[in-house]
Amino acid sequence: MASRKTCIPRGFTLVEITVVLGMFAIVGTMALLMSMQSYGGYSFYTVRQLLVTTLQKARSEALANVCEGAVCTDGVAHGVHISSSELVLFQGIAYDPNDAANVYLPLQNANITITGASDVVFDPLTANVALPDEIVVTDTKGRVSTTTLGAQGQLSWSN
Repeated sequence: MASRKTCIPRGFTLVEITVVLGMFAIVGTMALLMSMQSYGGYSFYTVRQLLVTTLQKARSEALANVCEGAVCTDGVAHGVHISSSELVLFQGIAYDPNDAANVYLPLQNANITITGASDVVFDPLTANVALPDEIVVTDTKGRVSTTTLGAQGQLSWSN
């Protein structure tokens, strides 16, 4: 009896490799899209939280009657100037861009807009706000967060 050699296939065919690479491409694309959406949400909520934290800091400094700088001898009002590119923590009854005591907090996301009050000023010792208002943070994906300022300077926000 003659021995018969059986041929054992080795390796992968071109079709199998192409199918696996296609599946990797699909899974990779889905992961990239999900991570981009996650980053957009993170960026949006970071801006919203920076706004709320800055307003809370100005309010607490007004309540504590904090006064910084050489010309400041008694407590003063504190406030936040809000623009599309930055938040500015300031002291006094009005925002002065030349005041050396200003604290600048840049907003680096062009897809997010902030509408509502441009200046929020908290009175010293009481933290009352002259004009209660709403500040709305929106982005291009339709996310909206509203921060409400009450007459006594209380803050509330919604997603």
